[in-house]
Amino acid sequence: MLSNYNEISLIGKVRFMKKLVFILIMLIAILLSAMPIRALEKEVPEVVILSTTNEQKDGFAVLEEGWQNQSVQALINNSFMKKSLQIYSIAQKYSNTKGEPFYLTFKPNSGEYGRIGFYLKKGGTLIDKTSSPYIELNTEELTSSPARLQSLTQIFPHEMGHVLVGMTVPSMKEEKMGSLEMHNSNVITQYSTAFHEGFAEHFEIISRQFEENKELKDGIYQDMEQVRKTIGPILSKAERDFDLPLRLGYFRSTAFFWVNKAEGLRREQLPVNGEAIYKNSSRQFNDTEKTILYRKMGFKQDLSQKRSLQQCLSTESVISSFFLRLYKENSLPMLEHYSKVLEVFSKHVGKDEKPPLIQFVRGYALEHPEEKEKILKIYREAVGYDFFDEMIPELWMISKGNHIRMAMDQFGAVKLPLYIFNINTCEVEDLLKLDGMKRSEAEKIIRYRDRIRFFNKADDFNSIEGIQEKTRAILLQNSYGIGWTQEEVENLLNDGNGQLRLSFSAILLKSLTHLFFKTMILFILFMTGYYFLVLRGKGSYVKKGILQYLKFILYVLAGLISTVLSMAVIKGNAGVHPVTIFAIMIGIIELVKLPFLIRNRQKLRDSWISTLMMGGMVIYSLI
Repeated sequence: MLSNYNEISLIGKVRFMKKLVFILIMLIAILLSAMPIRALEKEVPEVVILSTTNEQKDGFAVLEEGWQNQSVQALINNSFMKKSLQIYSIAQKYSNTKGEPFYLTFKPNSGEYGRIGFYLKKGGTLIDKTSSPYIELNTEELTSSPARLQSLTQIFPHEMGHVLVGMTVPSMKEEKMGSLEMHNSNVITQYSTAFHEGFAEHFEIISRQFEENKELKDGIYQDMEQVRKTIGPILSKAERDFDLPLRLGYFRSTAFFWVNKAEGLRREQLPVNGEAIYKNSSRQFNDTEKTILYRKMGFKQDLSQKRSLQQCLSTESVISSFFLRLYKENSLPMLEHYSKVLEVFSKHVGKDEKPPLIQFVRGYALEHPEEKEKILKIYREAVGYDFFDEMIPELWMISKGNHIRMAMDQFGAVKLPLYIFNINTCEVEDLLKLDGMKRSEAEKIIRYRDRIRFFNKADDFNSIEGIQEKTRAILLQNSYGIGWTQEEVENLLNDGNGQLRLSFSAILLKSLTHLFFKTMILFILFMTGYYFLVLRGKGSYVKKGILQYLKFILYVLAGLISTVLSMAVIKGNAGVHPVTIFAIMIGIIELVKLPFLIRNRQKLRDSWISTLMMGGMVIYSLI
């Protein structure tokens, strides 16, 4: 009996020891798996703030040391910017910059970039940093509030998104055919640009939604709500500027004040609400350039018109929606999630000519087969189509002629000398930019393309049914690689006198010039009516006409000032209506004039008639 008892006791101890060893092994495994992430969470690379020198070497910027900014350092440590730097540390293992600090510089009037490569000026010598990333931001970010939409706290993560792609997919460049225009989140561009920008824009959204500094986060979303309430009415009025020919065009003329805010809001809304898969609303005007500009303004999405697959893969906000969904539908800590994403970038993206998002999804499914169904579901929800692992080529068409490059430049102060578009993603109005193309022929081309899904090569143009031989010749003559060579494109761009240079003074001057010509047209209409109501039979037409013209100019300027002030003067969360401001200004002018006119009833009556007519014309342009 004692022997049996000892055997049972020994068996129990062995079983207990096995359980204990198993538990210890599991604990060690859990600790080991958590260690890299915990280490990463502690690892924040040093941020070195550099100064710009306005010099270049081999196409790279020359920067120099010697500038520190404690407020920037403090903001980095107390915002999502710190988390984005930790993700940068993860990306370093996929580049040859392991252990390097992160470089940041500020420059007046900068377009703000996240780039790879520069030269560091130190002690009179240049140190090669052409493999090192850096971010260049506008010096205005140093003095503006960080608790607002599109402030430093979100622009830095956005540009870091570009850096992350650049470090892990060095073979993929943005600066190609379809990137000559200023891009917008809901405008069709090229596959690589859409991927680059879409990933950066999703990172911008992540920075807002997962900001741990509550004061910053609350301030950002309060500002976003204010922008939403003020931008909505502005967009409606700008849309009416396009549609109604007798308007002065105040809101198009002041686009440089509000276009970027509208874009910042769209970057949040479209990926979150999923409407990026729908086409921008469109209008047909006699001027094809105006038709294209209206579409690119993206006033709203046409929920009855879904983008094609290739259009979705060329749209930044669709790519942003995909990566946003991918993060939100995982259960991993943020750093572990982005470690997986960046690994797929480095192994699978930029390896062939397929759209980068296709390469990413295919690579993710290969690296994580247990998540294949999940990644395909996320793709289907974000893009609106089942996964399609085939080549969808970009076939570029080039039309010679001036083309508006950016939405804030409504009247073409800074134009490109050519218009470039992908025939596999274009619309009818794009084809109409080709010299000699007829609308009926363009519509046949689009119908045929949509039926076969896309063209594989320019030779496929010979198979388009029902078009004239002249139309086939137009397509081939304007095809990149056939009718156009790379050298010809580059020569034309180099002769374009600053086609990639922003000039806000030129944009302002062009807008004022447009307003002047509109004023002349309306003044002629005004004088026609004023003549029959007041001037006829009274003589002194020239003198009275000049006085009325000066008064009309004053009223038009008052309307312009009212438009600008309405964007800046906030009542509650919304802007003050420009008509209210205009009425106050005209009321003051009329009160000042009243003592000089009250003794002459005829002059007072004539003045009020002109005031009502002029005021009505201006108000019509403000509503």
